[in-house]
Amino acid sequence: MQSPQKPIETYPDMKRGILFALSAYVIWGIAPVYFKLLEHVPAEQIVAFRIFFSCFFMIILVSFYNGWKKVKAVFRAPRKLLWLFIASHLIGLNWFIFIWSVNNHHVLDTSLGYFINPLINILIGTLFLSEKLRPIQWTAVGLTVLAVLYQVWQFNSIPYIALSLAITFSIYGLVKKKIAIDAQTSMFLETMMLLPASAMLFIFIVDDAHSVIANYSIGFIGIIALSGVITTVPLIFFSAAASKIPFSYLGFFQYIGPSMGFVLAITLFGETLTVSRLITFGIIWFALVLIIFDGIKKRRHMR
Repeated sequence: MQSPQKPIETYPDMKRGILFALSAYVIWGIAPVYFKLLEHVPAEQIVAFRIFFSCFFMIILVSFYNGWKKVKAVFRAPRKLLWLFIASHLIGLNWFIFIWSVNNHHVLDTSLGYFINPLINILIGTLFLSEKLRPIQWTAVGLTVLAVLYQVWQFNSIPYIALSLAITFSIYGLVKKKIAIDAQTSMFLETMMLLPASAMLFIFIVDDAHSVIANYSIGFIGIIALSGVITTVPLIFFSAAASKIPFSYLGFFQYIGPSMGFVLAITLFGETLTVSRLITFGIIWFALVLIIFDGIKKRRHMR
């Protein structure tokens, strides 16, 4: 039998958690604009730079806030290091899929993926964290499943980009919640653990005719360096939010990012919104309305 859901009273920092979640998802929502500036650069190169500059930025933050004692403490906990290693490679894979998708004109697919992500979050929260859902929430989950199945039926193929983004990021969020390490320390160790992969990518692309190092100006490389800030800041916010609010709540906030990506895809990036895609998104948006309505009703009842 499942244990009862953790009461809201056990999250004393709820307001700050909500603020962190909002900040993270808004930044992620506008991230495609930044990565579109780099669309002529191969995705693996962007990921390599993203890892390197993210780690560099985190070294500055850890040093500024005197966080090295916390970093050393984690090294005395092998179990946490193992989970961090898994989390780091999950987020690294998520980065690559997202950047490749944006630079190859699949922003709508990334939007769909992050609309699906709340479904995965809610299911994980229910199965592994004993967070029970009310009937109207299960209805919303069912509608999201219906939307995905409709997409599969219409295109006669599984939406690999969307599902890959949703699954990798949802499992990443679960791992981060389980290891219970502060956001700054966790983010530094994750990017540090990805440095070997970044080095291998640099070695692999050094002779590439499209290498950023060989073919672009210092100014353009400076733009790529900003990926460190764009990467670490929202992930720190997300990590902080994951420890301060129920896991299923993260799923509800996740709709902010893909909504912004959806608008950008059809307005700024010129992607085509077919009728079948509109129906898919429409079903998911209706599920979101149900979730919002249920949340408002529950809040009034608690008051």
